[in-house]
Amino acid sequence: MSSYSAGAALSAAAFAVTHANLQNGGRELNQVTRIFSSSTAGLALNLAGETAGVLGIGYVLHRIGITNWSAALPCSTSPARPPP
Repeated sequence: MSSYSAGAALSAAAFAVTHANLQNGGRELNQVTRIFSSSTAGLALNLAGETAGVLGIGYVLHRIGITNWSAALPCSTSPARPPP
C-alpha cells in the first residue's frame, strides 16, 4: 500500500469517526471544519478537500525530490471533542 492510499484511507476513517462523534453530541474543534460540519455533505466535502490538499502537496514534494517530507505528509487529522 502506498503512502497516498494509506493517507486516503486514514482520511476516510477520520471522516467516519468525526461524523459519528458529531452525531452523538460532540463538538468540532477545528474552526474551519466547524463551518462545514453542520451537514454530512459539508463535512465530507471539507475532509475530501483536506485530503486532496495533503496528497497533492505530498505528490509535488515527491516530484521535486523531497522524499523525506512526502512520507510524513499524508497523515491528516480532524480534531473533534467527544460528547460530555
